[in-house]
Amino acid sequence: MANPTSVIDFSIPLATFLSTPVSDGTWADVIQTTKVDEPGQAAAATQIEVAAGQLWSNLADDFFLALYEINQGAKVYSTTTGDAIPAVLSTLASLASDGDAFSITAQVQGKTDNPAGGELLDSSLGGVFYRTGGSVFVLNPTSTVSRVGLTTATPALVISGTDVSIQVTGEAATNIRWTARTIEVREIAGP
Repeated sequence: MANPTSVIDFSIPLATFLSTPVSDGTWADVIQTTKVDEPGQAAAATQIEVAAGQLWSNLADDFFLALYEINQGAKVYSTTTGDAIPAVLSTLASLASDGDAFSITAQVQGKTDNPAGGELLDSSLGGVFYRTGGSVFVLNPTSTVSRVGLTTATPALVISGTDVSIQVTGEAATNIRWTARTIEVREIAGP
């Protein structure tokens, strides 16, 4: 498949391109520009540095905004358990109304404070959570756990009322440091 024709007009002189204002730092402003000087007149050479600086500043802003939006759901939670009592690390989503739906993926790790080491687990949890008829359900739940030494410690995505949370359950008389990272908490929008 051939690449589509470029929408960038490469016939614009560099001075004209660099003298074009970028109002809010969006990609559309960088590509779809309008001239600031009168038609047919060259941009003042003294303005090139100002316009170029603004252009690079806006491109950097766009980059960091895009990076933030990609990782918006990626948050880290932690707690320590000292017994086999369940603990909620964080509520990830609230499904307040029928029709609400979220795709959730999380990674959870646990490690003991045993100085000899070797007692740890790593898990990936996920599923599609949706609300219908006033209740929250999970579709295609996934849970993979790799462990060494921790035989009963368990991480899980749990439903409590209308909330979906990361819950960990430790082991009796064992200090476990839990760390969870949400990879994705994405609302599935309807029509």
